[in-house]
Amino acid sequence: MKGFIYSLALMPLFVSCGGKLDELDLQSLSTNDEPEEVIAKISTVGTLDTSFGSGSGYVVTGSGTGDDDMNASTVDSDGKIIVVGSVDNGVSSGIDMAVWRFNTDGTLDTSFGGTGLVTYTGSGAFSDVAYAVSIDDEGRVVVAGLIGKSSTDSDMAVWRITTSGSLDTNFAGGDGVFSHDGAGGVTGEQEFAKGVEVDSVGKILVGGSADTVSGSQWTPEAVVWRLNADGTLDFAFNGVGYVGGISGEVNSFAVTSEGDILVGGFTGIMKETLNVWKYTSTGAIDTSFGGGDGIVEYDPSAGFVFDASYALTLDKNENIVVVGETGNDMTILRYTPSGVLDTSFGTGGVVTHDVNGGTSDVGRAVIIDHEDNILIAGKSDNSSDDDMVIWKFESSGVIDTSFASGVGYMTIDGTAGGGDDEALGISFDEVGNILVSGRSFNGSDHDAVIWRIK
Repeated sequence: MKGFIYSLALMPLFVSCGGKLDELDLQSLSTNDEPEEVIAKISTVGTLDTSFGSGSGYVVTGSGTGDDDMNASTVDSDGKIIVVGSVDNGVSSGIDMAVWRFNTDGTLDTSFGGTGLVTYTGSGAFSDVAYAVSIDDEGRVVVAGLIGKSSTDSDMAVWRITTSGSLDTNFAGGDGVFSHDGAGGVTGEQEFAKGVEVDSVGKILVGGSADTVSGSQWTPEAVVWRLNADGTLDFAFNGVGYVGGISGEVNSFAVTSEGDILVGGFTGIMKETLNVWKYTSTGAIDTSFGGGDGIVEYDPSAGFVFDASYALTLDKNENIVVVGETGNDMTILRYTPSGVLDTSFGTGGVVTHDVNGGTSDVGRAVIIDHEDNILIAGKSDNSSDDDMVIWKFESSGVIDTSFASGVGYMTIDGTAGGGDDEALGISFDEVGNILVSGRSFNGSDHDAVIWRIK
């Protein structure tokens, strides 16, 4: 099948939120970690947690020289908050991979790398970015993303960082960084990772894409890699340690209880089709999924209209919950484990939502609580700039009006002082508060932000 997958400061902001109490047991801490055990019980109302970030409910951090993003978060065994993304390094076009560690009150943990922020610089002049994070059994931070080599060339990268904030010299030949090029069959392509999981035996599963660029034309290919715990390719996985061969852009990644691998994204030059692909634990396409080719597609808009998935996760029955956009609406799809739309959810397995009416709404990240309620983070265009949005839906697909002033969603604008806020990641902290990572415009560039919602 052919196609395209594709310093601290506090500022005033405007928040639309409120609501009733909702008892919540949490199983999952992060969109990068599978559900494990019930860890806490709290009441959630859908408001900023003013015990976080010096009374504001959020932390803003920026390099002061360009755009900074927080793309994903999780928590470690001590309840410390790990966030990954990128910071501008002050060099023309230069962006560094970044890992922050925060204490539970939102202050930077200076025992991590000396400042609470660890960065990685490749060439310095190009982009090095972290998109996903997981914690292994020894508490080490496993980060996935890309290392830039030129304006048209990047390598998929996995970094492993010790609990003290140093690159792990026992990983990937001694420098703590694994990189890979050529998964799409051509060296010099744009290769990157968007998801990472550490399995029960320490193997590292990575989902991403390899985009071959020729002039103004680009051809992306979905890729899944598996690494051994020492940071080498696992040749037991598809014989070479990775599997590609399907055209499409990967944005999300999950692993089933059986070790099968699900990746989500889109195909089409204009993000025309939402897609989910399934691979077996050995790296083969799972032909029992979807129509027999291991792929399911959803294209309600037809033609050159944005339809794309940006995140997926599994509920307690291992139904596949996919979020993204169709047309101008935030969209949720729920598939059964076999890859059929679940007609008990929403309308024919589909839910859409429009916050501001007629403008663009996008779901960027998703988590599920123990009751299979679905929490989605993303953005909505308010006609002048973007608002950060958190939605909550019941397991049936009905919006949960016990959350956020009876409407089931909350919006935030102006966190860094300039409007244009966007959520890029969502997770739970150790007591079940909602952590949302993203960015906010400060008037000249974007600052990285983490919000905490109770």
